[in-house]
Amino acid sequence: MKSSFNDEYGEILLRKAAILLSEEDEKIYDKLRDDETIVNPNQEELDKKILGMIKNYEKKKKRKRNLMLLKRVSLKAAIFVAVLTIGFAITYTTVDAFKITVINFIIEQKEKFSLISLSENNNISVPTELNEKYFPRYLPEGYEINSTFINDGGVEISYINKNGEIFIYSYFDKNSKAGIDTENTTETSVLINGLEGSIFSKDGYRILVFKSDEYIFIIEGHIEKEEIIKIAKSIKK
Repeated sequence: MKSSFNDEYGEILLRKAAILLSEEDEKIYDKLRDDETIVNPNQEELDKKILGMIKNYEKKKKRKRNLMLLKRVSLKAAIFVAVLTIGFAITYTTVDAFKITVINFIIEQKEKFSLISLSENNNISVPTELNEKYFPRYLPEGYEINSTFINDGGVEISYINKNGEIFIYSYFDKNSKAGIDTENTTETSVLINGLEGSIFSKDGYRILVFKSDEYIFIIEGHIEKEEIIKIAKSIKK
């Protein structure tokens, strides 16, 4: 929804810029219309220059989008660092506005937390910093690593597909505290490689939580139940 709004807003700005450019061109034309010293440009050269201007605009637009994505990733990392500083008191919401509400729950609603003490794909591109870390070896079709955050206390990996759909995997020490928003969710018990876990579901958004003797594992996103379980069962070091 937000992406659609941004696209529409961008189109409006582009149209406005075209109108303003047209108005400026008309003013210049009026001034120079009767100037006999001006020679009409070669049409082929003019076309090349215009195409070059369009390509430059597209490059700038792409760089701007990449910068916005980098800022969003940086903001997400900053939020995660803030979470770590308060003892991993992380809130995982079950609504589309996850990126906004997560920080609101941390700051404003800590008392409402519900405390809690994944076919094999060998072609996954894995950053070297994930060596000796637990991460899923299976991903739903089309997904790849979008961003990672790693420290001594835990790991968070964001995965994205070509449609911009994201799911998040994280794990951390079992002695850390983690909170999830379980309000109005449906809980289903699951068994992940012999370990007891739960899936909290609401409006197609699922959070799978399970723990081993050492770690707590969490996977969340708009993922089908069978897929999120498959991801969980594939987690290995």
